[in-house]
Amino acid sequence: MTPVDMSPEEEKGLRELQAELAGLDKSPWQPRVVSTAFTSRSGHAFTLTMQGWIDLDFVKSPLLNGGLPTSVAELEDALAAFKHSACSPAKLEPHEAAVLARRMRAAVDRAFATSLKMRNPRVQSESMDNDGFGGWVLILAALISGLGMSRTDALECPVDQAFAILAGDKHNKGWIVSAENYRSREVKG
Repeated sequence: MTPVDMSPEEEKGLRELQAELAGLDKSPWQPRVVSTAFTSRSGHAFTLTMQGWIDLDFVKSPLLNGGLPTSVAELEDALAAFKHSACSPAKLEPHEAAVLARRMRAAVDRAFATSLKMRNPRVQSESMDNDGFGGWVLILAALISGLGMSRTDALECPVDQAFAILAGDKHNKGWIVSAENYRSREVKG
C-alpha cells in the first residue's frame, strides 16, 4: 500500500504514530523498559538474575523458550533458579502452580526485554550468527572483564539490568543500535 492508497483514517493514524515517535525521541525520561529494570522490585515476586538464567539454562527450562513448566520437577527447578522456596510445588493446587509459572514467565520476559542488538560501526561485518557460546556466558564475561564486576556481583546481577548496562556501555564506546531501539519498543508496547 502506498501513501496514495491510504484511507484518511490510516493516514491520520500514521501521522499520530510519527508524532508520538518524535515526542519520545525528545523525551527527557528514560524508556519505560529501562526504568522498569532499575526501579524498586517491590512489585515483583520474581527477579531473574544471571545465576538464575544459568540455572534455568542448565535444566533446559521451558521458561527460556517462551513456555511454562509442565511438571512438578520443572516447576521445582524454576523455583530453585529464582531462589523461591516459600512453597512446595507438589503441595500446590493446579491453579496455584499455574499462577506461579506465569509469574516466573513474566519475570523472564521482563529480564530479556532490555536485550538490545548493537554493532560496532568501525567493524565492517559482525556475525550475528550463533557462534556456539550460547547467551549468558558472553553477558557474564562482559560484566566481569569489561565492566570490572566481581564474579559474585555479576552472578547476582538482574538480567534486565545487565543487558541495559552493557547496551549503555557499548553506546558510550560508539556502538550503534542495529535493530529496534528502546524508544521504538515503547511505542509498540
